[in-house]
Amino acid sequence: MAPRFDDEEEFAFGEPEDEIEDESFDLEDEDGEFLDDEDEDEEYADDDEGNEFADLDSVVEEGEELLEAGEYAKAIELLAGGIEAFADAPQLYYLLGLASTEALKEDMAHNELWEKDTDLVEMYEQAVSAFEEALNLEPEHLGSLNALGTLYALRGNHESAINCWEKSIEVEPDQQPVLDDIRMSRRKLDD
Repeated sequence: MAPRFDDEEEFAFGEPEDEIEDESFDLEDEDGEFLDDEDEDEEYADDDEGNEFADLDSVVEEGEELLEAGEYAKAIELLAGGIEAFADAPQLYYLLGLASTEALKEDMAHNELWEKDTDLVEMYEQAVSAFEEALNLEPEHLGSLNALGTLYALRGNHESAINCWEKSIEVEPDQQPVLDDIRMSRRKLDD
């Protein structure tokens, strides 16, 4: 499980639960004709600037590698371009949210008054927006539900955090760290 964090206590941060299915492609189309560079199909797509992206799995894999390497700015750039090319892929929004959150956590460590830092606020909003879009595309995406709850809790919005985590528990009841986070946020609401 990914790192847990908070100002006093730590909240769980969801990992992607679903394995990405292997998408392979044929070199021939339905009629037995070989595909050429002019054939448009799902294997390659362009972003708004005309940059060509390989298949969705490659973008996801490279984004995950950049996240693991701690290269959050590069991951954000790659995933934002990937989203332009594959706008209906919830896993790209989820990874963008993770990259934004990790970049935010790095910057938060250096800036106690991050509410006044517009870059940190924008990064927070980008992460929330990315997770929300992943949930629009796949409403039961556990990683996005858990991560969005964590972001809300970090900002002190414990009611919204609890709502996200409770939806996650409805999908997958056996998540002890999430149940712990719900209890912790309820205690903070009662204080």
